Amino acid sequence: VKKELEEWYENLVAMMRNEKKEKSGHLQAIINTANDVNRLHITLMHSPKEMAYQQQFMKAVPLIKELESKMKPQPSHDIELMLSAMYNAFVLKLQGKEISKGTNEALKVFGKTLSMLSAKYREDQKGELNPE
Repeated sequence: VKKELEEWYENLVAMMRNEKKEKSGHLQAIINTANDVNRLHITLMHSPKEMAYQQQFMKAVPLIKELESKMKPQPSHDIELMLSAMYNAFVLKLQGKEISKGTNEALKVFGKTLSMLSAKYREDQKGELNPE
């Protein structure tokens, strides 16, 4: 396991160097995956079978709109915004910085929404999802 982890980090560093992302930015593989997840999100939002997901996402919408104006650069879609918010909160916690109660509440909603979406994504990747 230790050897596999070392290789994973070595590959990650190589990709970051290759794409000139050592200091900032997202790897193309991450961008592609986020876009795939967003496409699935759009499909789920139009599916009559996915009411639970739609209701959960609607709880996130006002929080997304509130954060949208504060994020620089602007995310390309709502899923990217929620992922960025979760990542930024993680970084702030690592730095020992405090996160407001309102932000923590938003992160809980984003976390639940992304959790539901990731479960659907896994189903989709296995060919087990039929949203129509």
